[in-house]
Amino acid sequence: MEEAGLEQDIRARLLQDTEGLLHEGLSRDEVLDLFIHAALQNVLDDTKFEAAAVRLLLLKIYSEITGDLRLDYERYFCSYIEEGVNKGVLDERLLKFDLGRLARALDQRRDLLFSYTGLYTLYDRYLVRDPESRRLLEAPQALWMRVAMGLSLVERDKEAWALRFYELLSNLRYLPSTPTLFNSGTPHHQLASCYLYDVQDSLEHILNAAKEFGMLAKYAGGIGTSVTKIRALGAPVRGINGRSGGLLPFLRLYDGLISAISQGGRRRGTMCVYLEPWHLEVDAFLDLKKNVGDPYLRTPSLNTALWVPDEFMARVLQDGDWYLFDPLYVQGLTEAYGRRFSELYATHCAKAEAGELPSRAWRKVKARELYLKVLAALMETGHPWLTFKDAANVRSMLRGVGVIHSGNLCTEVFLPTSEEEIAVCNLASVNLARHVREDGEIDWIKLAETVKIAVRGLDNAIDVNLYPSERARRSNLLNRPIGLGVMGFAELLAMKGIPYDSPEAVELADRLLEFISYHAIMASHELSRERGSFPRFKESEWAKGRLPLDTLEDLERERGVPVEVDRKTRLDWASLRAKER
Repeated sequence: MEEAGLEQDIRARLLQDTEGLLHEGLSRDEVLDLFIHAALQNVLDDTKFEAAAVRLLLLKIYSEITGDLRLDYERYFCSYIEEGVNKGVLDERLLKFDLGRLARALDQRRDLLFSYTGLYTLYDRYLVRDPESRRLLEAPQALWMRVAMGLSLVERDKEAWALRFYELLSNLRYLPSTPTLFNSGTPHHQLASCYLYDVQDSLEHILNAAKEFGMLAKYAGGIGTSVTKIRALGAPVRGINGRSGGLLPFLRLYDGLISAISQGGRRRGTMCVYLEPWHLEVDAFLDLKKNVGDPYLRTPSLNTALWVPDEFMARVLQDGDWYLFDPLYVQGLTEAYGRRFSELYATHCAKAEAGELPSRAWRKVKARELYLKVLAALMETGHPWLTFKDAANVRSMLRGVGVIHSGNLCTEVFLPTSEEEIAVCNLASVNLARHVREDGEIDWIKLAETVKIAVRGLDNAIDVNLYPSERARRSNLLNRPIGLGVMGFAELLAMKGIPYDSPEAVELADRLLEFISYHAIMASHELSRERGSFPRFKESEWAKGRLPLDTLEDLERERGVPVEVDRKTRLDWASLRAKER
């Protein structure tokens, strides 16, 4: 344990706690596991034991890689890259970098920045291993440099940008998404977080979707898909003179598929299916996540979400009627939003009441009764998640490109999809807790630099990415969407002594996110000057000199009621608007 650099009292306590468990014949890893377990048992008594557990786990990692309790990163890194390429787990283009220059930049002290949970997760799922023996090949700082190198493949000065990315990643200033951490710098460089899909109402498309879902999930891509267009149970199937089995059999198919994809054993496939609440099978959809009832009517591996139009919420408020339809008979509802949706929906309701639709193709319920069922399901199962169709579309900066039919897997990204295009999420997060000075104040200059470099890394990921689907490649290259989120906010508040539920926390969150949004848009603008605007820029709201903040006015006009959001600003948004034109 002396190699771990543990204090004498910590070593004594760990030896005491493992007394009687240590004996001849134990391997080095087994001994380390005993000490790690003993350290974790004492964390509640003294937080120093977590640091001890981190140091001991690092010894285990170094031991698995080198057979020794020490690791010289500068000597190890070049051989790691060569071995990884030879074993087929690293991209051969990494050999073209000046590996010696990069190796000299690796800082072993940054291995100690991890919490135990973070380091163990890295060890268990992210670090590269020999595909045959499962022997660990990659140490933590090598992971950061591998990811940085993968993001730099499209840069002219690859080494300089790899070093910039490494500096931020290894200091935990920002983190790319899980697929990027898994796959950057590997032969299967699928770096995108999520894919958005719109399943069409044909058996051929439903089955093709299953194949594409499997390939997307294989390389760690999460999936969000609309299934609203699939006709309801009992609808006629022309050509075979039969009746449709409805929505649920196909959701069961996707459920089984996603549960079978393990992404190399590191995490299982993930998918969220979205349904608009006017679909005739919405009641069955609400039951999909229940733990009781017929297992053939359940989808335990799928997440579910409702894609709610404002018209539904208006009828809930009015205690009005709500009409459920088979989508086979109400063409156009999925492509309409806002007032246009309300007008078209009312037209279909009138047709139903006039007998112009088959009786089996529609049903009338009370809007509030359905909403109560939704809330009951949400309380019981946590599903379906509630997402809002009109707000997503009206506030979209790409509304000129197409209609948004769903969110992504985690419901934070909304992008247009069509039969020709699968939308792609390219995501990363800024770690707010790593941008605090010693005096407890936020380092705004450092935060702006992090945002700028993170945006460049996200833009690079679009060009580096391996696309399992041509339709996804087309969409991503045309729209080039990126999303930069935050993490570490609760830790930041704790560091500053601000209660999480206080007005001060709300004010700080507003200030931080305005700052990050401003500098992310500025960084994107600067990239456009260097690399050119994205292909669909002229069809976007950006080309009109508009910003996401401005779309709140659009939502107000569409709804005809005020949107009560605090719109005070602190930064010079007017000059930023002028740059976007």
